[in-house]
Amino acid sequence: MSKKLLSLIVALTLLLSSSTTVYAANGSDTSDDSSFFHQIINFFENEKQDQKPLAKSVTPNGDMIVDPVPKGAKTGERTVGDAPIERDTSLKVFDKKGKIIDKERFSRSKAVKAKSPRAKVVTAVIAADEEYRAAFPHWKENTMNIVEKQDKAFNRDHNIDIQVKGYMEWQSEGNNSGTLLEDLTKDSGAHQRTYDFVIGFTKDPRFDVGGIAWGGPVNETGISVTVDMNAETIHRVVQHELSHNFGLAHDYHGPGGPKCIMNYYYTHRVDQWDASHKAQISQNKRWYGTPANTGGNTKPQKPEKPSTKKPTKKSLSAYEKQVVRLVNLERKKRGLKPLKVQLKLSKVARLKSQDMRNNHYFSHHSPTYGSPFDMMRRYRITFRAAGENIAAGQSTPKAVMNAWMKSDGHRRNILNANFTHIGVGYAKGGSYGRYWTQQFISR
Repeated sequence: MSKKLLSLIVALTLLLSSSTTVYAANGSDTSDDSSFFHQIINFFENEKQDQKPLAKSVTPNGDMIVDPVPKGAKTGERTVGDAPIERDTSLKVFDKKGKIIDKERFSRSKAVKAKSPRAKVVTAVIAADEEYRAAFPHWKENTMNIVEKQDKAFNRDHNIDIQVKGYMEWQSEGNNSGTLLEDLTKDSGAHQRTYDFVIGFTKDPRFDVGGIAWGGPVNETGISVTVDMNAETIHRVVQHELSHNFGLAHDYHGPGGPKCIMNYYYTHRVDQWDASHKAQISQNKRWYGTPANTGGNTKPQKPEKPSTKKPTKKSLSAYEKQVVRLVNLERKKRGLKPLKVQLKLSKVARLKSQDMRNNHYFSHHSPTYGSPFDMMRRYRITFRAAGENIAAGQSTPKAVMNAWMKSDGHRRNILNANFTHIGVGYAKGGSYGRYWTQQFISR
């Protein structure tokens, strides 16, 4: 793919079998193909112009966002300087099975004032793999300092207070960063829905990038992994990964892009978010925090209700028709039946593109509608199987189809013999200029 046309593309498939809902991985398969990650690493290391980074894969848990080691950062054994501890804290130490095996206590730094009772409190468990623990005998203090340092920005800009409540001894298994994140997700199951974040640290030599995170909560918990690197950088990379857990995508990459921690050119230089990302965290911070945690307010904040107004457009735009035509040309080449256009599904796909544009995100999980399949059901679309491809930045139907067809996962959706109907939604404007959504169903 030309770097000038490089843009964001992701696919997700939902398979329904009898009464059980099974999410099937689509997009780049992280379990047996690491070329996706090397493509990202090479892009960031070699690209000198402002570009939109391709940095998403998809697994059964949702969007997986991958980040290379920032320029100027070095991996290896380092010592992280002390960060002020905000409160007296007693922490549990868990083994892999979630059993408490020890306790740790930290005392509040004398120079630190207590946090405002109105701050939104979210909780975290720190997970360190066996290589990290072996390299750092004082790994608990080390990782606590890292999390406390990055927490300053969340305190300052969002009144979010990330409180570490425990440690987890993680035995990392996998053949690359993607499978290691999936391994931590599996191993931390006992802490999901109990704690808001599982913040992972690794020195596993198979972890082939700087950091990786889910682009939203998994079982109501944000999960990320960061590789060990120098003290001046690692807390900002952790902040970057936690931002992905709040649903944030990357900014334009390069010195011409915004001075935002989501622009990987600036990740190791700044701890701030640009205006659109600040607004997105403010909106999505309701994803985390238990129902009993009202952030010190007398009344809990109610999440915004998604619109129930039905889409009204009764036909496809010229661009949307071209995408359908190109899809069926690809299917015809392979002897597959053409997909029929379902106008109601196209209206939902168009709403999804508009929602990404208006709310400044790029994800299958909408802060307004939830998953693509929740959204389909909201508008009374029935299906036996369903899938979604999304893209942003491509200027023409031909360009977006070329991008999708060059990706194994997106191509599988387009050429899936089980799908019978398609909906296409195109929206102009927003951070990336153009947003595209394909939705597929079988009936």
